[in-house]
Amino acid sequence: MSTTTPTVSTPESNVTTQSAPEPEPTFDRQIKMLQPPSNAPARIELPESFFKLTANEIKSLYKSHVETREKLENKPLKTQKIRQAEELDRMKKYPRTTIRIRFPDSTVLQAVFKSQEKVGDVYDFVRSTLKTPERKFLLCLPPRSKLVEPMQTLYKAGLAPASNLTFVWIDKALPGQQGK
Repeated sequence: MSTTTPTVSTPESNVTTQSAPEPEPTFDRQIKMLQPPSNAPARIELPESFFKLTANEIKSLYKSHVETREKLENKPLKTQKIRQAEELDRMKKYPRTTIRIRFPDSTVLQAVFKSQEKVGDVYDFVRSTLKTPERKFLLCLPPRSKLVEPMQTLYKAGLAPASNLTFVWIDKALPGQQGK
């Protein structure tokens, strides 16, 4: 229920004044724009062969996977209620999430979000900073997983307490459009 003051009209101004409803407290995003130093070396593009695993690396990863699976199999079982309580405790531990978005020109945009905000809110924030907000883009977690579920909370998406995202254009720039 909002309270309003009576309408006041004076013959001199002919302006009606009412008290506005109290605005919701805003969340400080602590926005930072980080530019690479001018004398920084050029970003090295690695060939696709760099990401191919050797036989020894595959064996090591497999062994690690087996060990992790065995640990999980030997863990005591928990009820759903206990698991949910533990997850709530972890969520309370990280009420804020710091996200850094790296653009193709190596510029980094950093902002703070509430961990309960949605992935779609991050997309909206990034879109609001672009010179061409109508162009389609994706935000990706390294190495190549895409954030495509806009209704998922930042915590559930695995972005809390901090994450680095990569900005990728989906469509090509039209003639006359700049990158960002």
